Amino acid sequence: MKTSRKVEYVNFPIVLLQGFMQNHKNCILDAFSYAFYRYAKERHLFDVKEMLRAATSFYRLNLPTDLDAISRGKMLYESIEPKSPSCGAKINILLEYLNEPKTESQRIELLAFMALNSIIGVQVFKKFTYQYLFSRMCGFEKMVEFSELDANIRKYASRYKRDRLSQVLATEWHVMIITDPNIRGVYASMKLSYLELWEVILKRSKKYKLKQVEKARADAKEQVKRKLGLD
Repeated sequence: MKTSRKVEYVNFPIVLLQGFMQNHKNCILDAFSYAFYRYAKERHLFDVKEMLRAATSFYRLNLPTDLDAISRGKMLYESIEPKSPSCGAKINILLEYLNEPKTESQRIELLAFMALNSIIGVQVFKKFTYQYLFSRMCGFEKMVEFSELDANIRKYASRYKRDRLSQVLATEWHVMIITDPNIRGVYASMKLSYLELWEVILKRSKKYKLKQVEKARADAKEQVKRKLGLD
C-alpha cells in the first residue's frame, strides 16, 4: 500500500473496534472501507468504480485488490446508526498496524488511543470513568458491566496495567490521563499538559469554588467599606 497523502486522519464508528484484539487488521480494513464508501456517497457518486476511484484519490490510499472496499463499506454504512459515536486515528499509524507485526501491548495502546479519541472528541479535556473507557475500547457506545467486556481487554483494567497504559499513552501518544484518590473519575486531554490539566481539575473542585466564593464575599465587603468611607 503506497500513499503520499495530504489527508492525515480517518474517522469511523466506534462499533468497528469490536473484535480489535482478535483481528485488528480486519477492523482497520473495515474502517477504511467505511470511510471510502461514506466519502463517495457524500459526493453523490453511485458507480462502484467511480466511487472507489474518488475515495482512493482523496485518501491517496490503495486498499488490497481482493478487498471489495465499496461493497463492504456500503454494508457497514447501512448497518450502523448514522449518529453512532466515532473515533479516529492517523492514516499512517493505521497502515503501520496493518502492514507490520504488532504485539498485544501495541494493539491495546492503539485501541485505548482511539477509544479516548471517541470520548474526548474536539473538547480540551474530558472527565469519565475507566469502565466507560474500557466499554469504548470494546466498541460499545454506552458503558457496560466489566463482565460484558472482551476478556482480552478486561485484563488491562487492573490498577497496575491501567497505570502502565496511562504512562505509555502520555509518552508515546501524547494523551495526558490523571487519576487521584482525592478526585472522582478520570480526566484526560490530548491538548493540555499535566500541569494545565491539574489546574483545570483543581479549579473544578468544591474546595476551590468555596474559596472563590469566600474571596468574592470579602472583596465585596471591602469595596462597600471604601465606598462608604469606612476603611
